[in-house]
Amino acid sequence: MKLSNITIPLPLLVFASIVNATCYTTGLEGDRTQAHQQVGRMCDFLSGNYGPGEAKHHAFTYAGDAFDWRRWDFWVTNLNANAGFNSHDGCVEFLNREINCLQGGETTYSNLGWKFL
Repeated sequence: MKLSNITIPLPLLVFASIVNATCYTTGLEGDRTQAHQQVGRMCDFLSGNYGPGEAKHHAFTYAGDAFDWRRWDFWVTNLNANAGFNSHDGCVEFLNREINCLQGGETTYSNLGWKFL
């Protein structure tokens, strides 16, 4: 999937980019069913208070085919200059969007000041 920008019109015909989303095109293909089942558990670790610029990481490993272990890594970053709060429900919603990319992805929500990958 190509890099895309979603824009919204603002007064005076000014446009502001609010989302920068990318699906990765290289790397292993993950088991999205496994990831969707685990995303709530991951957000148990990734939701909560964040300091300015703070990033948090959590991962889980699962068995693919015989002797083929795979790992999903999740990162959430507060891009704001102030402390912020990442709700559990918001975390689940935004990380599920990244899981929908066959090889994972990342999205920066500049209007919210958060990055999920």
